Amino acid sequence: NTKQVSSIMAALKTACTSVMCTRFLRTADTKVWWPLREQGLALISRSPQPSCAQSNTRFYSTESSEPSSAAATAEKSLVASISSADLPLVRASTPKRTSKLLDAAGESAWIIRKVTEETCEKVVQNSSAWHRFSLVGTPGTGKTIGLVQMMLGCRDAGWIVAHVPKASEWSHEQQSIETNKQNDYLLDQYAASADWLEHFLRWNTDKLASLPLTIEYAWDDATEGRQLESPQNVQQLAQLGVNEPVVAMDVVSVLLQELANPSLEVPVLIAIDEYNAWMQDTYDEFVDFQGKPVHRSRSTLINHFLSITAPDLVDSEQLGVTSAALTPRNGAVVVAESTQHGALALAAPYDGYTPVEYTNYTQKEFNALVDYMQTSGYISHYVTAADRQVLKTVASLNPRKLRGKLSAL
Repeated sequence: NTKQVSSIMAALKTACTSVMCTRFLRTADTKVWWPLREQGLALISRSPQPSCAQSNTRFYSTESSEPSSAAATAEKSLVASISSADLPLVRASTPKRTSKLLDAAGESAWIIRKVTEETCEKVVQNSSAWHRFSLVGTPGTGKTIGLVQMMLGCRDAGWIVAHVPKASEWSHEQQSIETNKQNDYLLDQYAASADWLEHFLRWNTDKLASLPLTIEYAWDDATEGRQLESPQNVQQLAQLGVNEPVVAMDVVSVLLQELANPSLEVPVLIAIDEYNAWMQDTYDEFVDFQGKPVHRSRSTLINHFLSITAPDLVDSEQLGVTSAALTPRNGAVVVAESTQHGALALAAPYDGYTPVEYTNYTQKEFNALVDYMQTSGYISHYVTAADRQVLKTVASLNPRKLRGKLSAL
């Protein structure tokens, strides 16, 4: 209890004379003092953290025998935790490799990088206009994590989030396909569409029921006359596609048109990871009924999203829409590249995107992350200056490599 903690801390403060470093941890409602000794003695107050978009945990240093650590904390390097309520959603929104890293390093090991914070602020603060950003960088620098943190920030600011967790799953893997009923050149991906709609619902459970539909659609045509109850709002629309995969592809089309409707006042974030996987003309692993690689223009699902992100690549006549360009009234498109699929081209038609570069950690970010994982109990012993130098050499300040090494300590 509080009295016991206070008495223990007072006793430690009196007894520990060979203190190597005295720091304060400041959160929204706590201020905790603890001494760090060679044995790694630490007393840490844990409290549930809100979403990373709502509150950052900041480190401040009053004394330190390590100048590099003092410099890092003096600059207020940022570390934030993902709330327990958001963890299942975050895991479902990241590749398995990232999810395993979360499990190994703990939910508090996510560092909010300056580039992520600045981009998120630009997106949220300019919600009345339409912006496009592309996250680029070498492998393991945090593009996926940064994208998810921006999504959490926009969601908590009241936005609708339309997220494609792994674009390559729609283009670089064999698909469950059917010929489009209106145009036999197009291929519909019913299963992928239904899965995406379920993911969309998980991100927007509290916003969709209040959004009435503005588009009328004859759902019976897609079900060969079988009666379906017509949805009245966006929530019911998305749920229809989940419950009835045969109309899931049509639901995605109508849903994206609703999100781009000029009358929609709620800002929309279109977030796509591994976006450059779609930029290839032909998808070798995605074959049609004759076993031939599918051309990008034949994927109905991908082209519906390209109508928002890169309309110049879409043939509106083939897709069966009046205009290939869908532009929501408010919000942003944020796409992240995957180095497995080549660099994301920033020439036309991508010249409307602002590139956001992710690099390896700076010295300040490196020290902030080591400090946080150590003081949060994820590292079992005190990390000396010599240990830090070894970690820097082995991991080359690469975020993915560094967290892997830290989680093993």
